[in-house]
Parts: sequence; C-alpha cells; structure tokens
Amino acid sequence: MIIAGTFPEMAGDPDAAREMLEAADWSAFTPERDLPPLRDALTALERTHGVTEAHRHATAKIKAYGARLRHADTHRAEVLTHVLSPCGRYLALGSAVGEEFDDGGVLQIWEVATGRCVNVIDGIPGGVGWESDRHMLQWSADASRVAVVHGKSRVGIWEPFGDPEDSWGEPIARTNVSDSRPHFAFAPDGDRVMMWGGWYGQDRRGRIVSMDDDVDIDAVEALVSVESLPDGMRAVLRGKPLCLDWSAWSKDGERIYGYESSGWACSVDVAERRVVWLRDTHDFDGPLPVWSPDERHLAHQRDGQLMISDAVTGEPVAVHAARPGTALLSWGPAGRLAVVAPANDDRGARPGVRILSVSGEHDYDLDLALSPTGHMTPDLTAWAWSPDGGRAACVTDEGRVEVWDLGEHPERLRVVEVPEDVDGVLWGADDVLVIVTSLDEGEGTIPGLRFVAAGSGEVVGAFEFLREPSGPNPLDEDGEDHGLDHSPHPAFALDAHTWAVAFEPGLVIAPAGREPDLDTRLAWSVDRRFAWPVRWGDLEIFPNPAEAADGATPPLDELVEPFLGGTPRPAEPPAWPPPNTATFEDLLDLAGKVVERVRASDQEGHTSGLPREIAVLYARRNDADRARRFVELCPEPLRIAPRIEQILREAAPPAPEPPTPEEIAALAEAHERFLRTPRGQRSGVNAELVRQAAHARHVSAVLDLLEQAPLETHLGLGSHDRHHLTLCALRIVATGSDEEI
Repeated sequence: MIIAGTFPEMAGDPDAAREMLEAADWSAFTPERDLPPLRDALTALERTHGVTEAHRHATAKIKAYGARLRHADTHRAEVLTHVLSPCGRYLALGSAVGEEFDDGGVLQIWEVATGRCVNVIDGIPGGVGWESDRHMLQWSADASRVAVVHGKSRVGIWEPFGDPEDSWGEPIARTNVSDSRPHFAFAPDGDRVMMWGGWYGQDRRGRIVSMDDDVDIDAVEALVSVESLPDGMRAVLRGKPLCLDWSAWSKDGERIYGYESSGWACSVDVAERRVVWLRDTHDFDGPLPVWSPDERHLAHQRDGQLMISDAVTGEPVAVHAARPGTALLSWGPAGRLAVVAPANDDRGARPGVRILSVSGEHDYDLDLALSPTGHMTPDLTAWAWSPDGGRAACVTDEGRVEVWDLGEHPERLRVVEVPEDVDGVLWGADDVLVIVTSLDEGEGTIPGLRFVAAGSGEVVGAFEFLREPSGPNPLDEDGEDHGLDHSPHPAFALDAHTWAVAFEPGLVIAPAGREPDLDTRLAWSVDRRFAWPVRWGDLEIFPNPAEAADGATPPLDELVEPFLGGTPRPAEPPAWPPPNTATFEDLLDLAGKVVERVRASDQEGHTSGLPREIAVLYARRNDADRARRFVELCPEPLRIAPRIEQILREAAPPAPEPPTPEEIAALAEAHERFLRTPRGQRSGVNAELVRQAAHARHVSAVLDLLEQAPLETHLGLGSHDRHHLTLCALRIVATGSDEEI
C-alpha cells in the first residue's frame, strides 16, 4: 500500500490526492499502519481546500473495509472509571448499571488523538466498578485486553479490539471472589490476575488466578501465607490479613506491589512466593504512596516526613519534611515528584505544588491552589504529567485547567477553557489532554469528556453523557421503542432538546440543517480502535424515520422498515400536563387492574393492603358492588366487611377540587426537570412527580406518570414501582395525605 509512504507529500493537491487514492491497492490496507497518516494528510488537505473528492473516496473505501458508525451516548448511569491505556492512545470508561439491572453496565473505548468513541461493549453484567474505589479497570501491557471489576464481586476480561462477537456482554474469562468488593492486579501478559478477596469474607488470601482456567478460586492456594512472614512483617500487619487495597503487577511480571489503606505497603516476588519487603509507609489520613513509572522508586509520607524509597528493597533513599496539607503525590516519567497540597484543606495549610527530583533534591514550588481529588472517582486527580515529564496539566480550585512548562524556570503556558466542576485531568498520547467532568446531581453537573490539544488549547472533541432531550425519541412509535432491537441503542442526544439516530452501517436520522453537528457526536470506527470523521461523507441522512424508510438504499432500508408508510411526528412533544379530564374513578379502576396483575403474579401476600383501601374508597362513593368485590380479595374479608358496610351507609364525600393554575405551572416545571433526567435514573424522579400531581389532584397527570413507572419487581416491594405509587396516589387524592386509609 502506498498511502503511508507518499500521500502526506501530496496533501496540498486535491486532484493528485484523489488520483493517488483511486490508484492505491486498498486490498493491502492496514489500519494500524495506514489510517493515522492518511487521516492526518486528509485533515491537512481539508484545512486548505475543504472536503474534497479525495475525502469522499477514502471514506467510501474505509466504509467498505468494515467501518461502523459509533455514537457515545450509551451510558445509563454514572461513569465510575477513567483509565488510559499504557500507550496513552486509548481511554477506557466504565459505568454502573441503571435502574434496569439486567441491562448491565457499559465499557467504552475512546481514541485519545481524535476524542471519539471507537468501541462500546454493552451489557457488562452487574456494571463496572464500585463508587469511590481505585483501579477497578486495568489494561494489559499491550493494551489488547482489559480486566474489569463487574457484578460487584467478579473480575472479567474483555478484548476491546478483538472480535466484537467475543467481547460483547459476557467476558471471555472471569473469576469470582465469592463475597464482595474485589481488589486485583492484572498481569502484563493479560492471562492472570492477583485477587485480594473483598470486604466481607473472612478468607482474604492473595491468590493468583489464571483466567484461561475454569477454577474454583476458593481452592487456589495463597501466594504467601501470613504464617510464613517474619515476625517484623507480622507486627506491621497487626493481626490483619495480607490483603492489599491497591496493587499492580510489575512490567516484567516478576513482582506484585501495592499498599493497604491503613498505612503499610509491600512487594511480593511472584516466582519465589515470598514478601520481599513489608513496612509502614503512610499515614491513614495522608496521601497514598505512589510508585514511579519505571517502578524503581516509591514516594510515601508518614509522621511528618516525606520519603523516597527504593521500590526493590523498600529502604528509604531520601527523606524530607512533609509539606503541610499534602493530599497527592504524583510521579512524572522523568523521575520527578509533584507534592500537591490542594485548596480547602481543613487544617488551613497553604496550597501549592512542590517539585522534587528522584534524589530528593527540591527543584521549586508552584504557587497553585488545585482542586481536591474527588471521592467518587479517585483514579482522577487534579495533576497530570506529560508523557515526557517536562510539562504538567492541573485543575485549579477556580475551575480552570492550566498547562505548565516545568523546565529550569517554570512557566504557565496556557489556560484551557473547561466546563464547570471538572473532576480531573489525564495526559494521553499525541499531546492530548483528557478533561473529565463527573455527575453531580446536587449541582446539576452533566458528566462528560473534553479532549484538548495541550500545545494549542484546541478542543479536539467534547461529549456529555446522560443527557435526556425533551423531544421525542424518533424510534419510539406508539409506545414501542424499535431501538431496543439494536445493541447499543442507536438513538443519541444531538443537543439538550433533540434526539438523533445513528445505525452502525451508516444510516442517520437527524433534523434538517443539523448535519454539521453530527461530526461532533459521531465517528466511523475502524477495527474498533481508529476514528474516521463523518464529515468526510458517505452517510445517508434523513429528517425522520418515515422518510428514511421510504428513501434509504438497500440494505439500510431494512433498519427502518417498521416506519414504512408512517407519518412524521411533530418535532415538539405535546404540552404537559395533559387536560385534567380523568376522574378519581379512573384512578380507582387502574388500581383494580394493578391488584389483578399482582394477584396473577403470585405476589398478593406482599400487596394485601391495596384491595382493602380500594374497597374503602369505593364504599365512600356508595359503589357497593365494587366495594364488596374488593373485600373478597382481602386476606381476611370477614373482618373487613363490617367496616365497608358502615361506610356505605354514610354520605359520599365531595369530589376533589381541581388543580389551581399555580399547581399546574409547578407540575409543568417539574416535568421539564423529569424529561432532562436520564432514562436509566428516572424512576425516583417519576415517583416524586406522581406524588406532586396527586397533591395537586391532577388525576390525568397521575395516570400518565403511572404508565411510566416500572412494573412490580422484588416481590412488589419497590417504592418506585407502579403498585406502590398507585396506592400513594389514591391516598393523596382522596385524603390529601399518604397515610393508610
């Protein structure tokens, strides 16, 4: 293939570029070798000549090679892990499960150079990671595999760039620690993990498990038994097991090292199955110890001293007085250490960053007030070294990201514009910063990523997760979501108000005039590792599913066949709340249907109160037949019947007052917030809105919202499910209170 060798030299001539591409032997196309230089050359050509026939020809060939259209709007819940690959070219993200547990979590792979998602592995059983835990996702040394804590107690392996059929949903290998909260180290060969057990089990041995073998982990012998340790090491353990909260496997595969959060660290020789050193290393409330990238040195702080130790022997080689307020130690690739005292220290310490050399020599201090490390995403920090160790990026307490040259005389190079509430920064390959914003429901922060060229400040890519547009999902027809037939779901948020759809073969549904916006949200993915811009052509774009079904070329038309002959829906959703035409009797009828459904599912023992309360409410309305019918559904009908007969002899209460204009306006405002809530996290917001509508006596709104509540699960005990909310709404509309009737 001649692309990699000669095309960059012809990037200034669009006609020559097109002729060269047409003459190229595309059967020899190798993405690893050819795509990045071809992409760079076409980018340079575009800057001068715009999108040309050369771009369109190359895109057609890339698509024919097997490129798939990707969007990144696939997370249903919080993103808990953000980890760069060892080469720095890829970022892996893992999210928890949403409210539908069986849907699992999501693992995404992003190409750092382009700021685009190149692979999505959906349906990770039990979701990825734990909130506030470190190292829940780890790459193999060659970045061909990722090991993931999932399902709370399992570690599984996926191949993000392998055969998609082998890396979808279920892992290619996994092991289970049999209790909960595993901590592990992934071997550089990608075939073994060191498992350290979990929180709750009594047996917390460190065990090496081969992921290619189907073994019972409880039968695996401990790598090192506590009984075999010298007395001095056992004294450090203070009667606790040899179990690390954070660990790593050395690049040469010979050692496993790490720390336990209460204050000690160790290094284990794998082949000899012995602890080389184990010693007190850090204060419980101080910065955690860190190993240098070359694994030769360890920085740790204890009893007012900052120590740099030999990571092989564990012996200190340099000792300094600790900087007050230090919360983070960060090694750079060039053997320099950043000692970070962030802002907002409870003890009033002055914030700043001290730069030390590996020998312990103090280079200088930077007068910087950095943001503290977030509790929910501890793998992210406010400081990131450049791959060459000569620069660093940091998140200030004022919410800026600054890039610094850390040569002999430190200099701030630039300030990068970022969203509010940045959670941390990473420095990847190709001199690209990854700036992460995490979910903050209290502050309304939307989680997302921003990829920025460190040298220029140019935004390479930006994305927000968990957005829920207020407009209708184009693939939802008469209550049936046809997008559920695809995995991942092809619908994505084009902006805060608009849905769009991207099917993997290249069919897109988006409003007319929004084509330029698609390039920021979509990318062609080649071999699940390289992104190719969609602005370079070969998409079939339609404004709605009906026109797509009528106009798409085969075989793309099969993707939207259910919409053939349909009528395009209005872009804006109907006003809400709906007219309040429903009556309290309609709500009672729905409650009766809920009772019948629950009885049919053998859950009636957990819902016995609902028939009695429905009987009381029918009796209050002098509807004797239906009141007595629901008495018969009660567990003890003979005990309930006298009360019902007494109520039937009393006068019926007046009908509920209609909602006031102020209550209707408040409902509309609350519903707007509900629509902006991600679908995977809506049930709690929906439950509050049901109660608000019931207090406003807006029965039509209550009925509309109850249709969106999940059906009964977990034996009907869910506080957000339809059974429970129906009972709450009945009580509130009838009496103004959610108290038992």
